[in-house]
Amino acid sequence: MALKIWNIGKANAEIDRLTQENESLKSQLAQAGSASAENASELEKEHSRVVAELAQVKADLVTAKASISSLTGEKTALEGQVSKLTQELAETKASVGAIAARKAAEIAAAAGAPPATAVPATAKAPSTGLKGMARIRAAASKDLEAAGYVPKN
Repeated sequence: MALKIWNIGKANAEIDRLTQENESLKSQLAQAGSASAENASELEKEHSRVVAELAQVKADLVTAKASISSLTGEKTALEGQVSKLTQELAETKASVGAIAARKAAEIAAAAGAPPATAVPATAKAPSTGLKGMARIRAAASKDLEAAGYVPKN
């Protein structure tokens, strides 16, 4: 009979322990539920903020794409203008050169000097096969001979 009482006492102790554990788990569950509700609230706020930020970024992206498209068109138009102006500048340089040559000829004619022969722009300097100082000396000697200078050797 003592064995039955001992088993009953042991069972009652186990029931008490399990009851306490059950209460402890219920309180932990309640705490977890409130923490979960708080976390859900924070997550909803963060989600709303992220969604608003994403919408703003999408709007900024659309604006940036429109700006890029507009600037690309502007760049193309400006490149066309630069090309046109470059061509006009080349034509102006050519006409200024011709005007300057004509004016120089008029001034020289007014001063009584004979007209200078025009060297075409496509003319190349004669090649002597010499380089450096030897080329310079040869050119200087040729100029001196053309001027009538005779060296005393």
